[in-house]
Amino acid sequence: MKKSLKYRIYKKACHIRNIEQSCKEIRQIVFKLHHEGEYPTEVIVSELMSDPGYLRYKQIRATLDVTRNELGI
Repeated sequence: MKKSLKYRIYKKACHIRNIEQSCKEIRQIVFKLHHEGEYPTEVIVSELMSDPGYLRYKQIRATLDVTRNELGI
């Protein structure tokens, strides 16, 4: 396997892992804010994220919406 192909595979795996980690982080943040009585807006959640740039991905935004729906908000 060529080095460039291995690198692309590695980068893709890292990206997927980072997306999964951000989804977990979103859930934790939303639950924490809800527990504290604060509505978890996108702005507030992004301020608490370790890498708010990931909110540009559909999967991350979907996790935010799903988590809020689970809490009935």
